[in-house]
Amino acid sequence: LPYACSVTHPRTAAPPRIASIMADAGGSHKRKYDRQIRIWGDHGQARLQSANVCMLGCGPVGSETLKNLVLGGIASFTVVDAELVTARDTGNNFLIEASMLGTSRAKGVSALAQELNESVVGRFVEEEPAHVVQNNPGFFRDFDLVIATQLADAVAAVLDDVCRTHGVPLILSTCVGFAGTVRLSLAEHTVLEAKPDNSVADLRIARPWPELMAHAAAYDLSAMDDVERRHVPWVVLLLKHLHDWRLAQQPPAPETHVPTTGPEKRAFRDTLRAWGSSYVEVGHDLPDNFREALSNAYLAWTQPEVPSAAANVLSQASAVAMRAAASPVAGGADDLDVAPCVGFVPSGATTYAHALADVATTSAPPASAAATAEENFWQLACAVSRFVDQASGGGFLPLDGSLPDMTATTEMFLSLQNIYHAKAEADATAVASIALEVPRPRDRNHTAPPSAAACRHFCKHCRHINVLRWCRVSDELRNGISTVRAALANDGPSRDAANLYVLLRARDTALADTQTARVMREGTATAQEDELRRACGTVLRRACAGAHSEPLTEELISAEWISEIARWGDTEPHTVATVIGGIVSQEAIKLVTRQFVPLDGVLVYNAVRGDAAVLDVAKTA
Repeated sequence: LPYACSVTHPRTAAPPRIASIMADAGGSHKRKYDRQIRIWGDHGQARLQSANVCMLGCGPVGSETLKNLVLGGIASFTVVDAELVTARDTGNNFLIEASMLGTSRAKGVSALAQELNESVVGRFVEEEPAHVVQNNPGFFRDFDLVIATQLADAVAAVLDDVCRTHGVPLILSTCVGFAGTVRLSLAEHTVLEAKPDNSVADLRIARPWPELMAHAAAYDLSAMDDVERRHVPWVVLLLKHLHDWRLAQQPPAPETHVPTTGPEKRAFRDTLRAWGSSYVEVGHDLPDNFREALSNAYLAWTQPEVPSAAANVLSQASAVAMRAAASPVAGGADDLDVAPCVGFVPSGATTYAHALADVATTSAPPASAAATAEENFWQLACAVSRFVDQASGGGFLPLDGSLPDMTATTEMFLSLQNIYHAKAEADATAVASIALEVPRPRDRNHTAPPSAAACRHFCKHCRHINVLRWCRVSDELRNGISTVRAALANDGPSRDAANLYVLLRARDTALADTQTARVMREGTATAQEDELRRACGTVLRRACAGAHSEPLTEELISAEWISEIARWGDTEPHTVATVIGGIVSQEAIKLVTRQFVPLDGVLVYNAVRGDAAVLDVAKTA
């Protein structure tokens, strides 16, 4: 039966569920998700708990991904799958039991997934994912994320266009035997909280501000007893020694001068070590704080600079902010033309419209300082760019105000921390003032300037801001293979990854033809390899059509890999699906929480060799 699916768009108002999540931040939800909150914070967890995810296909990879997201605490999921449970499902699908044989796979997976976390709402639709994509694009508009597994390339391209129209992030994954791919797709994704694994603290030792220099100068080590001296923060030791080093130069060097040559740096370390040794008896080890100063001595000549990723964002910020201010109002539900839906039977809903309404009432990001900073990303990036260029910034990014652990008394550490916090607050205040001068986007969701808390949050993380853009899947299908030309000629994981990428594309091409597909599924091993080799030649020649470079041929593809792909058929081993599902769920959490930097290419997993490589075939030009 046809049902209308015109519903309130989830981004037009904050639903009651979000308020309850934030209000319960110190209660059961915080206790339940304590370990992951330590990674992405309350605001990241609130985003996860308001996320509505659509899962197209609930085979092994889909089920593994769904399991991880449900345990993580998403708001709801909707599984779209038309398959019935087979004996193979009972062996490779984590969310299938033997008692489900012959029943709806979507229903069985949804039921067991909900048992993992009673806070998550589960729904299922017994329909072929390809049919939904091609006949009801409006189905996807109210989800916060769409994950598609085992989709044909042509269907994936259509789905990508649909998701981009509705502004919904998309993750595509494929698993064939001992190989798999993961690919993200959306027009633009900004990252404020990148949280890199390794980051050098911005302590401004080489370029201190007056208050920091005055604080360091107030320490008189010669007047301290041994216990006090051993607990002077190493930051203070470096600042004082760098000041003395400048005075010792002939003539005395200016306050901006730092050791630059190898001999100067070695001499700086030697005199620092001698200074520390002067306070201990001969033969005794240096105090811990002096050893920490020696290990961080490089900060005395490391000038504060804008990292390349952040510099790239800041260089675009002014133009993007101006375009947003000039663009017309858009983004509401009334701007979308949604076709009626036919033939869907969701569980627990009397009509299809009710099912979509359920999704709409569990969406929208929380109104926190972090969320406000992310919503005003380009305006605040523009303000930071101007801050760097103005005298208030002096060519430097706003200070984040954080200090690493160090040997110090509580009083000394807090005193130094207050100096850094005061500078960070002053920089954030300056950025907030500049942000008021940046034209605001003409979007109904941006009615007020970013708050002081939002500016502080942005300034704290602005050293590692990033922006990622992915090309359309249709563009990748046209140009992706020509991009891996160099990888096909190299040795190592990238060559294997390029081979698998081409072969999976060729396999999809072969399966798209009815006659060839029959050979691929029922023919002899030799016949299957021959068809796959011919398909490789087809996609390689198609990729080079119209190009001025040397054409690619199937001889570039490893015969060993052709044999392997043909032998694997359409199998999805549970061990491989577990890895692929883990990667997909990790990338999903990155997109939903807007933290960490997601994949910006196509990840190819090679379980035969136990490695993976990311091919740059999904980036925009």
